[in-house]
Parts: sequence; C-alpha cells; structure tokens
Amino acid sequence: MEPSLKEILTALQQASAAMPEDRAVRMRCPVCISVRASVIRGIKSHFVEFINDPESRVKLRAAGGYCPQHAELLPSTGDALGAAILYADLTDQAIEKLQNTPLRSGLLRRVASQKKLQQCPACLQQSEAEARYALALAAGLNNREVWQELEAGAGLCTTHLELTLQAAPAETAAKLKQLELQKLQALKVELEEAVRKHDYRFKHEAWGPEKDAWLRAPGKITRPK
Repeated sequence: MEPSLKEILTALQQASAAMPEDRAVRMRCPVCISVRASVIRGIKSHFVEFINDPESRVKLRAAGGYCPQHAELLPSTGDALGAAILYADLTDQAIEKLQNTPLRSGLLRRVASQKKLQQCPACLQQSEAEARYALALAAGLNNREVWQELEAGAGLCTTHLELTLQAAPAETAAKLKQLELQKLQALKVELEEAVRKHDYRFKHEAWGPEKDAWLRAPGKITRPK
C-alpha cells in the first residue's frame, strides 16, 4: 500500500478504535491527523538543519519562526533541546527588532490593507478580531488593573505586541515596550540555561523555571499568518 494512504488508513483505524463517548477523537479528520504527523516530522528535520546548516538558520530567522498554528505542534516533537536552541536565536532576534523599532501611534491599518476577498472567512474574522482587541488593549494601558495583569503575566506574543504598540499613544507604548523587552530578555536567559543544562557536563544540576521554557517560547515568539 502507498505510504501516505497507509498513514490515512492508520488514522482511520485509530479513530474507529476510540471509545464511543470520545467524540473529539472519533470525529477527527484522518487527513488532518496524517498531515499533522508529517508536519511534526518536518519540524524535527528543521531543528537538525537549523543547528547544522547555516543556510537553514538564515531562512528560519527570516521567517520569524513558525506560525501560531504550527508553533503549537512543537511540544509534540519532544525535541526540547532543538526548540530551545531555535527559540533562543529567535528571541534574540525579537529583542533586537523591538529595540530598533521606532514607536508609532495611530489606528491600525492592517485590516483595511488586506485583500479580503482572497482570505478564508475565518482568517478574515481573526484579523478583524486581532485589530479590535489590539485597539482595546492600547486604549486600556492606563488602566491600573490591566497594567498589573500585564506585569504579572507572560505578556503579549510578539505579533500582538506589535499591533498594540502601533495602536497605543507614545507614552504608554514606550512603557509597554520596556516591559516586553524585560520579559523577552528573561525568556532568552531561561532558554540559554535550558540549552546549557542539556550539556552532559551539567546534567546533574537541578532544573528551575527554564525546564519548560521551550514549551512557553513558541507562544511568545510568534509571526502573523
């Protein structure tokens, strides 16, 4: 049997073997399952190329990492070291970009400039919602409760940070930019520490908050669709 068809058949069999009450598993598309497995294999391959091939490193940096949809697949690869190395590099790139990006105020123009007819309806809705929420957050940065939550939490992903900075007044944009630089720099330290502790010379050292940095990084370092 042709390999791809065999994978689809296996996915169908797994869905059929699921318990009747597990509707979520039984209703999964077998092609989606097969495509997901193929993408995970590709991501694993990208990690190897990123570490060993300078050209691949340049391409991944130019791409800004994985889209949000595919970034969610990184934990499925189980390659904590590869993900930490990749996102340490991308975090450094994000820090450099944010440090060198001038602040801009004014309304978002992203939605208006898009060719809406060429978009999937769900993608269009997402773009409009992103603009709406970015504008709302930008307007609420002077709210003490909002700001406290931003300080206490992980902050914004780089995609939505950029949108919010574009929409915010100069003073609050500068404040948000500084906060996010601190969070990105802290993440970079954790990722670098995770890479170091994968070295056999330091494997005896206890793990701290850097242990799951490779799982958190894809949610922080994102790129628009």
